[in-house]
Amino acid sequence: INSDDFINLGTISGIRRDWDQLEKYSQKALDLDPKSTQAKNNLAIAFKNKLKYKEAIKLYHEILKQSPKTLEPYLNLANILTQTGQFNGAIEVLQKSLKICPRRAATYNDIALAYFNEGDSRKAFDYFEKAIQSDPNSPDYYINYGNILSQFGKPDDALSQYLLALKIDEDNGLCLQNIASTLQSIGALQEALEFYKHALESNFESSDLYFNLGLLLIDLNKVVESAEAFRQAHLL
Repeated sequence: INSDDFINLGTISGIRRDWDQLEKYSQKALDLDPKSTQAKNNLAIAFKNKLKYKEAIKLYHEILKQSPKTLEPYLNLANILTQTGQFNGAIEVLQKSLKICPRRAATYNDIALAYFNEGDSRKAFDYFEKAIQSDPNSPDYYINYGNILSQFGKPDDALSQYLLALKIDEDNGLCLQNIASTLQSIGALQEALEFYKHALESNFESSDLYFNLGLLLIDLNKVVESAEAFRQAHLL
């Protein structure tokens, strides 16, 4: 049996979400081939899912030294750094990844979110705009940008972004819910109600939607309907 055999056994274990076996087989593969980036990547995945973040981070740094022009390790490392609240580190890693794939919209989006979590709204806004420029046909980046604008107390700007997303995907339930909740926050209650209805008609459901709808229905003196909305929120 050779290193590749243990790598394959580990991959099967990963598909089964058996992280202990993935760790075991990946370590055996590395014992036979200490330079195997695939075995290191599998072991890092096992560490991440077993919440051994320090060990996973160390492995990804090793992989990047061996394969500095491979995109995936940068993204995986940035993901762990983000999960552990190391946003500056995640930004640094993602910036490096842009040298490999400079037009990847999701990378700009992730940098924007990291800057938001660091409290740097100006840079967050800049990178959301770069994400949208890189992929203007994806509603997700408009929605994310709108969410951040809303949290920074810019409901009108947030609505503008949500409406741009809606032009791309008119039945996007999350976008419809966000428009409704933003309208609700500025007191446009009837308009908000219509967007909540549209979201539900698009087969989109969430506890947040029903809870906010319940609050809205109270404000509209629709007590029975409000109780039903809260019941649905509780069930979800």
